[in-house]
Amino acid sequence: MKRRSTPYRIPRRSANDNRPVDRKLLNPVLNPESASARAAGLYPLRPDRWPRRASCCSLVTLEVAISTDPASRDGPRSQGSSTIRDYTPTFRVRYTGRPNRGNSVLEIQASLCYLGVKSAVRERRPTFIREVSLAVSAGRPASPMMEVLQNPRFRAIWYVVNVSELTRWMELLVTSVLVYSLTNSTLMLGLVLGFENLPRPIFSPFTGIIADRFDRKKIWISSMAIKLGAGVALFFLLFSGHIAPWHVFVAMLLQGVSRALEDPARRTAIFDIVGERRVVNALSIDSMSGTVGRMVGPFVGGFLIEHIGYFWPHYPGYTWAYAAISIMHIAAVALAIRVRIPPVEREWRVEPIWNSLGDVVRAAFNHKQLIGMLFITIMINGLAFPARQFVPAIGRDHLGVGETLVGVLAAAESVGQLVTAVILASVGTVRYHGRIFAVGAFSVMITSTIFVWSPWYAVTFAILVLSGIGLSCFGTMQGAITMRSSPPEMRGRMVGLQSLCIGIGTPPGVLLMGWLGDRIGIQTSVTLNAIACIAISLPALFLTPLVTRPSDPPPQTVARPQTGAS
Repeated sequence: MKRRSTPYRIPRRSANDNRPVDRKLLNPVLNPESASARAAGLYPLRPDRWPRRASCCSLVTLEVAISTDPASRDGPRSQGSSTIRDYTPTFRVRYTGRPNRGNSVLEIQASLCYLGVKSAVRERRPTFIREVSLAVSAGRPASPMMEVLQNPRFRAIWYVVNVSELTRWMELLVTSVLVYSLTNSTLMLGLVLGFENLPRPIFSPFTGIIADRFDRKKIWISSMAIKLGAGVALFFLLFSGHIAPWHVFVAMLLQGVSRALEDPARRTAIFDIVGERRVVNALSIDSMSGTVGRMVGPFVGGFLIEHIGYFWPHYPGYTWAYAAISIMHIAAVALAIRVRIPPVEREWRVEPIWNSLGDVVRAAFNHKQLIGMLFITIMINGLAFPARQFVPAIGRDHLGVGETLVGVLAAAESVGQLVTAVILASVGTVRYHGRIFAVGAFSVMITSTIFVWSPWYAVTFAILVLSGIGLSCFGTMQGAITMRSSPPEMRGRMVGLQSLCIGIGTPPGVLLMGWLGDRIGIQTSVTLNAIACIAISLPALFLTPLVTRPSDPPPQTVARPQTGAS
């Protein structure tokens, strides 16, 4: 039976005790390969790949993060303001400069570890060292984007998101073309997106609470298992030739439930991993994954439908597409199992669920910038975004192109998204998140009014690329404003509220657009809805400080008396 290792404990000191910490106490930290380090269960440092000696002319940057266990064996939990750092304190010490000749990187690392633990002891925190991590670079400091990508935990999530988003956009194109070919109705085509977004307003507030209280990795894997089940079911229905539009609608409904579960768990995990300073960069990289998936997925789906038409007895192109989709769902689940999401202790009370939801709504109304962002989010998802669902109808009936070029047209926005996401991921500090959000939102609204009228395929493609630039600004700053404006203990619920606002407008908006499209033409329908979106959203810019003030931290909230403990 494997012996369970115990955390290495640094004794507490009094506040006025200024004696230096005995370096012998830090032996497991300073000598990570020692037997005492292995007994303490410390995360192993891997110095074998570092330069053994730094020359006096090279610029070296090292950062040591010492994560501690907040629970003391001989004392109560330390009290303080309700912040994540109080419950999972992390001490970071940074050294940037040109070391003296003869100073090895390992010696500098040892000194930084020593200083970090010393600061923990001086603050009278009950310190149990759980993990010591080190970032080292020689030469120019890494860009913000590379700094985020160098985090192995973020990279693990990023790999899963890449596969998942590629699968999602490929599946959305395949199901949309399939339903339009079966029914030849823009209303039925709109129902595909409507059913995918229908679960969001129903489940998102509750999935936010789940993300705040339970293991986010298990939530994420469960959501991807739902996608896998729906994809495999459609594959067998296509293979047997018994597919019907209502089968697709049920599958899209399950996809919507999966996304309602996934978004709060994944986004709050990203924030906890990279922190507030790099949340814009991390969300931009996350957006890049969706962009690449949107760029490649529809093209691959359209190519399989149009050109791979053999072997399967029924619907051969669609069956091949769903065979590929099912395999990619399996790959995403396998990658997600290997993800390590750090556990974050949050203080929460046993209370009625409606009280918990009421807390997050009150917190949102107390933050005027957040209210302005959420209002525009509802409008744009109800009156502008549904236009993208009708690209197959516009490409086939108005531009006269086949499934492959329809897939390319559906991927056009992702070209602009990708370029913009790379720029946003590389920038440093962003102060006016609301301005970038507003520019992106109104760019999407304006391009929605004109791209449906272009008689040339190349011009339509170019307009959608411009729309993608705005879409990237809108989506990235939407998540950044939400999480920066949320108290840590309700961040998951606030992301759930954002998801609610996304989903509450899409189903009625896409149904209205499809119903009008069957009666007055899809081009007129899209244009009227986009103009209405601009007119209704403009007051939010003048009645809230969304674009006039920098992004504010969340206002202080007064916690209610505890009714129980968990």
